[in-house]
Amino acid sequence: MSTSPALQILGFPPGTRLLIIHADDAGLCHSVNQAVMQAFQAGGINSCSLMAPCPGFEEMAGLARQNPQYDYGLHLTLTSEWTRFKWGPVSPVGQVKSLVDEAGFLHPTSEAVRVRSQPAEVENELRAQLQKAIDYGLNPSHLDTHMFSMGLSYELLEIYQRIGREFRIPVMQARKTIEYAQLDAKACFGAGDLVVDEVLIGLQIHRDNGGLEAWYSSALANLKPGLNVMLLHPGFDDPELQEITRGHPNYGAAWRETDLRFALSEACRAAQSRPEIRMITWREIQNRLYPD
Repeated sequence: MSTSPALQILGFPPGTRLLIIHADDAGLCHSVNQAVMQAFQAGGINSCSLMAPCPGFEEMAGLARQNPQYDYGLHLTLTSEWTRFKWGPVSPVGQVKSLVDEAGFLHPTSEAVRVRSQPAEVENELRAQLQKAIDYGLNPSHLDTHMFSMGLSYELLEIYQRIGREFRIPVMQARKTIEYAQLDAKACFGAGDLVVDEVLIGLQIHRDNGGLEAWYSSALANLKPGLNVMLLHPGFDDPELQEITRGHPNYGAAWRETDLRFALSEACRAAQSRPEIRMITWREIQNRLYPD
């Protein structure tokens, strides 16, 4: 039986269906932080990652220290996409001028990062974000990247991979996102690199055709062998998040409460308990990749 390279690297037999249900954007704001913790407590997610530059980071880092039983990674952030809620880099602006706009905020799109950023400044900022997480008492189980910004060019991806190897932290990377950026996967990944087989993320087409919750349930019901990561964006459809995401229906307040509702649902918990699915955390992956 053929198997995925990820299963071979992690030491699982062919046909294993590994699953992480992950919450993006922890540390964005209070509404998101509280939703992520509620999803953890209900058993709907088993992973999240924090955004070090964002205003809610300090609160989320405190919650992480109070709840060390959960799996926390670092959501490396080079973009500030909301119109009414902005953030700048962790580094002094004068040291990373290619990463910011005229107001000193991170660029609003990943494409702007790809076109305008200087690789040395990207690396300095990512290292500053990682150091901030460590200074706040976190021990990241993995690194991933906001809006997939680190997978848009060979130079950015190499920096991302190199920092992960240096600090012995797995990095989330997937062929699907690399191919979306029109990069050659053969040039991006070596034989020993861990690559996610399937990233399951809700899109507008799913929202329009049967709804996000139905699509999430279907995606879990049809999970394929390999390493699968479902990305959710929990939040509350409350005044805080409504104001932050005003004018952005994609991944806006209502969308995020739908994701939270799915994470809290019986359907989500039932999928995780199916015998053919093996839940795994990034911490377990880290321990398998980098044993003491």
